[in-house]
Amino acid sequence: MAVVAAFTLPVASIATAGMFLAAQMVLRAYGLDTASLADTDALRAIVVSSVLAPVFPVIAVALGVILRSTAAAIVTLLAFIFAPGIVRAFLPSWWPENVVAYLPGSAPDSIAISHLTTETEIRPGVAAVVLVGWLAAFIAAGYAVFAKRDA
Repeated sequence: MAVVAAFTLPVASIATAGMFLAAQMVLRAYGLDTASLADTDALRAIVVSSVLAPVFPVIAVALGVILRSTAAAIVTLLAFIFAPGIVRAFLPSWWPENVVAYLPGSAPDSIAISHLTTETEIRPGVAAVVLVGWLAAFIAAGYAVFAKRDA
């Protein structure tokens, strides 16, 4: 899992900065307002997105160990990230505020862009704790299953 995180972090940093710079060129070509890397809001979003990039690949590896299937791990992780956002429209209003906000799919947005919008449901500090908690839970479950079943 450490290898996945160590590989993902530099690749994500380069990719995030590259996507930001490419987006700025497109916006500039259409005469729209742009930001620079010197802009603190843009820099925060880029740095936080880069630092948080290894979280989901590490969760996927832990799920792969737990489920013993790459395909099942990928499908489970994607469902865990995207399904709550899809079904939230069909559930009572307390659901997004009290459940979906504390799932790992929502936490990165609360950390990265909460200073730009009021639509995030939890504060960045709480979101960081939630994300670290989910990451620790998946890693612990992966190690527990591995130690019991495969060791």
